[in-house]
Amino acid sequence: MFQEEGAQAPSFLFSGVKGVRKFNDEFAPLREKTNYNPSAYVQGSPAMPLMSRLNRCFVSLTAFLAVSSVAHGQTVIELTDPTQSPNPCIFTTNASGVTADPSTGHLRATGTFGQNCQTAPPPTPLINPGPANWALPGDWTIGASTQVQWAASNADLCVYDGSEIPAGQQGSWPWPTSGVACNSTSSCAAQHDLTLTPAVAGTYKFKLTCTYNGNAQTANVSEISATVAAAPTGCVAPTGWTRVTEGTVRYQSGTGVSVVSPTTKWDHVFGRNGNQGGTLLPWPHRRNIVAGVQFGGRQYVSLEFTPTMTGNFSLAGSPTAFQDWGGGGQGISMTISTLCGDFGTSQTSPAIPPTCFRSGMGGSGSLFYSVGGSAACNLQVGQKYYINMIYAALPTTPQTPTECAAGSGACRMQYQAQCFDTAVPCPDPPSQ
Repeated sequence: MFQEEGAQAPSFLFSGVKGVRKFNDEFAPLREKTNYNPSAYVQGSPAMPLMSRLNRCFVSLTAFLAVSSVAHGQTVIELTDPTQSPNPCIFTTNASGVTADPSTGHLRATGTFGQNCQTAPPPTPLINPGPANWALPGDWTIGASTQVQWAASNADLCVYDGSEIPAGQQGSWPWPTSGVACNSTSSCAAQHDLTLTPAVAGTYKFKLTCTYNGNAQTANVSEISATVAAAPTGCVAPTGWTRVTEGTVRYQSGTGVSVVSPTTKWDHVFGRNGNQGGTLLPWPHRRNIVAGVQFGGRQYVSLEFTPTMTGNFSLAGSPTAFQDWGGGGQGISMTISTLCGDFGTSQTSPAIPPTCFRSGMGGSGSLFYSVGGSAACNLQVGQKYYINMIYAALPTTPQTPTECAAGSGACRMQYQAQCFDTAVPCPDPPSQ
């Protein structure tokens, strides 16, 4: 370790040594016995590794150390750090010269840094944003997605080592338990956007360790742990609100045909055409069907569906049916969630994908969504969801007043199921 008097020693790459006269004079007797010429080695050989890997130090004195542990007298050493400058830094020891520690192989010297010397410590990596400042859901459940980001400046290597995931986590999990996250200053500095959707319950640990130029002494670690719970069973609507599991479904207009039907799945409402018989079609059929469930008071409707194709979709309010709604205020609010009866928002409920909610949709409000597409409300193929509808503002609590003044079963709002840009065309309803 080469140390300036009164200062802490920096780390260097050493490529050459001058002022070796005293080295030759000191070890002339030993040279005669061993035919070893340290002067020729120091001045004519390439740099050889000697100092600790932690300090990234290399010096052309390896052979010299093989024969002695002390070099007496003032010595001038040229230090070259190829990551900083091709011009050597001139370091001049005091009269004590250079001392070698035979147990560690480290060189030690006290002296003065001179021309071309850069004694600033290596930069410390900065991880921001990183796991340590992620806002993970406090009530995270299986299947609920959350968005996170990370980036690291002053770093050329970041690794996932030390991260943990529960046994059985399936699918493409974007945060492995080990391995390289980035391996250059540019790739580490870039913002990395990730979607975390846990498939099993348990503790997840996200750890990122970043270094620069292999200097472990200035490594920066950012980590966080979170517990994911099993998805709730049943519906999670606020206390005092009741799910309509069977009711009157009206089609095509406020005065159109109606049928008493179960009202727990997409098929029950949008998968039929009025009171005509035939097979109930699953989501996303039928295209352009206009249907609505009559309900109100402190009731809600949750329709289960599972996307089976990619494309763009919407539930568009029917202005002609709004006049028969019978309620007051702003009308129905709607969410798409992995949970039945979830009347929060994307900010309050991790089970609601970003922007997959509308509060107070009125007579012509619409909820647009895509499956594997570019809409802000984006769903995944094969994931079970619920379309939740309620006559109340979001997020709904036990104290939230109903927007249906006419009482239970007296209000209705109809929506048109629209299906476009899909891999498989959605059929129009048959003519009545």
